[in-house]
Amino acid sequence: MDRQGAFQSLAYNPLRNVWRELPRSVPGGIVVWTGREAIGWGGGCCGDAQANGTAYNPSSNTYRGLPHSPLAPSQSPLGAWTGKELLLLVSGYAPDGKPYPATLARAAAYNPATNTWRRLAPLPDAGLRFASAAVWNGRELIVAGVGESARSVFAFDPAANRWHRRASLPAPRVGSQAVWTGRLLLLFAGQNPTATQTLRSGFAYDPRTNRWSTIAAAPLGVAGVSSVWTGHSLIVAGSRKSAAFTPAK
Repeated sequence: MDRQGAFQSLAYNPLRNVWRELPRSVPGGIVVWTGREAIGWGGGCCGDAQANGTAYNPSSNTYRGLPHSPLAPSQSPLGAWTGKELLLLVSGYAPDGKPYPATLARAAAYNPATNTWRRLAPLPDAGLRFASAAVWNGRELIVAGVGESARSVFAFDPAANRWHRRASLPAPRVGSQAVWTGRLLLLFAGQNPTATQTLRSGFAYDPRTNRWSTIAAAPLGVAGVSSVWTGHSLIVAGSRKSAAFTPAK
């Protein structure tokens, strides 16, 4: 497992219970694991946004640069690994709020097998606020908290290159974390943009019924938390406490 830092990356071996420092970091805008490589793309700080990508192979301890993407630079891209491609979405706005040229893509897919990019249909109703979180459910990329309302939800079919609107969030939410359980999308933490309050609660979305439900509030502060799905429970770790949520079967 890789841990991405601002100036270094570390790899942890749970069997040996040891850490090792990696030669260098991959871009930290978004990092996904393909089963063979850790691929990082985008990132940046302050007034800077990046549009480059790097892949790291822990077996050979080697890095390779990704080919130039058609995407606009982004500090915080959204996306997911599908098992074949890395799907990436960007807002298309620079850190100063100015839009990038329309010639730059707002969505694209990278295939490591062919080392190529392809443009995708842009996320509908995006804008400066962009979106909150995205997950791959095995068939579609589900993106929640879209647009100025921060409530819109869309699903993207990469085979058809089409977006479809889904049931809106029960309440506005930005900056959330999301996991896919194999049956549900769990959307956790984040903020209500209209009240600028950090939230402990979350929502669960069932694509089969196209319905959202509320999940129990976490018994810990949610600023700066990390989360992971174990196959059974959602584990949320904060700076001082951790908690687990198990959805009803």
